[in-house]
Amino acid sequence: MAKKAVEKERVGIMAFSFALRKQGRGEPSPCNRGLGSETMRAVRYLKYRRKESVLVSQWEVALALPKSQAVAHVIQEHRTKGQYLDSEEVVAQGVEAFRAEGVTKVIVIANSFLHLTKCKRLVRQAGLEIYRFKVRWMGFDKLSDQWQTRSRIKALIYALGQLPKVFGGSSHGPAH
Repeated sequence: MAKKAVEKERVGIMAFSFALRKQGRGEPSPCNRGLGSETMRAVRYLKYRRKESVLVSQWEVALALPKSQAVAHVIQEHRTKGQYLDSEEVVAQGVEAFRAEGVTKVIVIANSFLHLTKCKRLVRQAGLEIYRFKVRWMGFDKLSDQWQTRSRIKALIYALGQLPKVFGGSSHGPAH
C-alpha cells in the first residue's frame, strides 16, 4: 500500500519596508536590510516547524533577500497610479496573493516600533490570522528620505498624526 503524502501547512510571510532611501543613497536601506534578515529568519523558523512559507514582500525588502529566496509576490507600487504605497495598500495586495495561494495564517515582518502593531492590525482586519513570530529590533535610519522613520520621537509624532485616520476621521495623507 502506498504511503499518502502529507501536505505541509502553508504560512504566509508579509514583509513591510521601512525608511526609504532614494537619490543615490539607495535601497536597501539599513532598516530594510534588517527586515530582510528577519524575513529570512522567519523562513527558517517555518522550515524548522515543518511549514511551507509563502512570501509576499515590499520591493525594498525584496532587494535585501538572497537571490535564491523565492518570493510569491513583490509589491512594487500602489495599484492607483501616483498614490503613495502605504501599509494599507501593501496589505490589500498581499491578501490577494495569499488567498490565491490558499494561505490563511501570516507572519508579519515590520519595524517593531509602532509599525509592526499597525501592520498586524491591518492583516487581521483583512481576515487573516497572525502566526506568532518575534521580530527583533532594527531601529531607525537617520538618512531616510522619510522624516518619520529617522528616530523614535519622529515616528511617535507621525503616529499621533495618524490617529484621526485610525479612528475614522480624515487625514492629510502620509508625510514624505
